Amino acid sequence: MPLKRFFLTGLAAIALSLFVVGPAAAQDERQPKDRACVLDCREVHARCTHAAQTTARLCLRGCEDLVAKAREICAEAPDSEDCAAARAEAVACVRSCRETLRRDLRLCMADAKDCLGLCPDAQLPVPADPLCLRECRRQTSACLERARAAARECAEPCDDLVAKARRVCAAAPRSDECAQARREATACLQPCRAQLASHTRQCVANGQRCAASCPPAVDDANTSTRPSR
Repeated sequence: MPLKRFFLTGLAAIALSLFVVGPAAAQDERQPKDRACVLDCREVHARCTHAAQTTARLCLRGCEDLVAKAREICAEAPDSEDCAAARAEAVACVRSCRETLRRDLRLCMADAKDCLGLCPDAQLPVPADPLCLRECRRQTSACLERARAAARECAEPCDDLVAKARRVCAAAPRSDECAQARREATACLQPCRAQLASHTRQCVANGQRCAASCPPAVDDANTSTRPSR
């Protein structure tokens, strides 16, 4: 997947599905929650986790040349200062990627808990008005589209770095220049990905509040008048 479009996938792609189930309430083991909403929250977490792992793999690719260099130096002179320095540099690169992954996974978990906290109680006695819920979905869809547009605009200044990374890595995929160009492009795009995730969470929360405020649905069977004989 191209670097520029990578951060546009994940949470935003499935956030709108949270509104199929209607209004939301707090998560509590003593009060069962709507199963469809819970499953949606789990998918949000799975998508977020997948995005974090993909970012980590991209980061680790940038360390490959350092690792290969350390292996080469240490194979020739395992007790040398050059070996120790090369190994330390490779370890620092890998450790940074792993720390970033742990941080992103913690954010995914926190977002999943927030999502569960907004799920409605199971078997709501009175369904919400479908027209109101449809309007909430429309507003949420528009909000998500604005979030994606803002993310694309945010990523535009990274175009040159992304193009450079593609060009350099196509010519020499295992070179130091490729690794550096890839790290620069990823670092440029990371704030845009974080912005998209934040805006998506806001869209989800606003949509859940909108759904929670919907009036009860009108039961046509109870309001209709029987014809007189």
